[in-house]
Amino acid sequence: MISNYCIVLEHKERPGRSILFSAKRASSVIVPTDMAASIKEGFVPEENRQALYDLKMIIDGAEEEKGEMKGFIERFNKESDKWGALLVLTLDCNLSCKYCFEDYGGSQKGDFYMTKETAEEFIFFAVERSRHKKQLSVTFYGGEPLLCMDMIEYVSANLRHYAEASGKDCSFSVITNGSLLTERNVGKLVSLGVKSAKVTLDGPPETHNHYRPFRNGGGSFDSIVRGIEHASNFMQIQIGGNYTESSWRKFPELLDYMIGEGLTGDKVSVRFSPVLGEGKTPGLSDFNEGCLTANEEWAIGAGMSLREEVLKRGYRMLPVRPSLCVIESDDVFTVNYNGDLYKCPGMLGIDGFSIGSLTSGIRDYRQMYDMENWKNGECLSCSYLPLCFGGCRYAGYLRNGKISGVDCRKVYYDKALAELVNQDIKYRLYR
Repeated sequence: MISNYCIVLEHKERPGRSILFSAKRASSVIVPTDMAASIKEGFVPEENRQALYDLKMIIDGAEEEKGEMKGFIERFNKESDKWGALLVLTLDCNLSCKYCFEDYGGSQKGDFYMTKETAEEFIFFAVERSRHKKQLSVTFYGGEPLLCMDMIEYVSANLRHYAEASGKDCSFSVITNGSLLTERNVGKLVSLGVKSAKVTLDGPPETHNHYRPFRNGGGSFDSIVRGIEHASNFMQIQIGGNYTESSWRKFPELLDYMIGEGLTGDKVSVRFSPVLGEGKTPGLSDFNEGCLTANEEWAIGAGMSLREEVLKRGYRMLPVRPSLCVIESDDVFTVNYNGDLYKCPGMLGIDGFSIGSLTSGIRDYRQMYDMENWKNGECLSCSYLPLCFGGCRYAGYLRNGKISGVDCRKVYYDKALAELVNQDIKYRLYR
């Protein structure tokens, strides 16, 4: 029988052909449309049976498959060889972005920096928690983490020494606004083992400068582009961009500008996303240009369109594939500048979502974050479950002021999945 998580999609460029897409395996097979219809009804050509079985597109039984899905995350955590942390070095920043989530829930931005004592506690925490893992990964975050080059040096030097002594792979990355990617800072980062950086550009110059100005009101676009141009010669750069309903149509102009500056697909990767959150939620920012769910019509259309624009210009992107919320990973943590621990960076500083601290340890957070909220009949019967696993708890919090129930993405995938998979096939993202 066909897998509950095998979805039959129209092939937009080949009439008479359909796509069998496995949400569990992120695999696709192109077959005649009449064959796809037969397989959907349970009639599988014998000569294709083993191949489709190996791709998890046909299965032995529905209940066994549901049981397998219930244990998916447990198996992932058991088999994972990687421990990781998002380390918030400061809540200070030299930009004043209009939608910054750290302004939510009680103004989290400010002149707050990690002390050396807290950094030492983090190093001990990382060593202890990663002891039985083969890989250790730390992403430096803020605020603007490059305001804390001395702390990046201290943490990376100590953890790299530990990793080398214990035979572990150790990697460092940074999420930065890019304005401080000077020649000196980039050289230092590379020498410390920082191999990648994520930088944000919110459209062409005028649009970006509107949403992401310096604190003094000046435009940050030119400084950031100069930083990206230099850093891309020495480390992997992912350019992110946060769009709104009014700004997303400007983003193709940014892509063309980047190509004109030599920031092509062999130099950088690109991923654009809608701004999440708006001021309709009590207690949050007065910013009201974002979205509160991936199911919003404009966000679906904008996402599909911009993804096509990115791909056709030769930039690297990941294909549609199973996705887990960071909350579901046992071995990934967000560590605030003061040593408080969280599972989701969106929850930083919000009352009720700290799972402990570097000094007190980790407390049970299953109820706090509504863990395994997707283990219900409706989700387990949904073909999109492996792509969603209950969605984004932070998005649910923004909408409702609490985490309760799933952030259902069914409307989104009903409208977008066929287009996304067709893009992946067209641009050969499936190998």
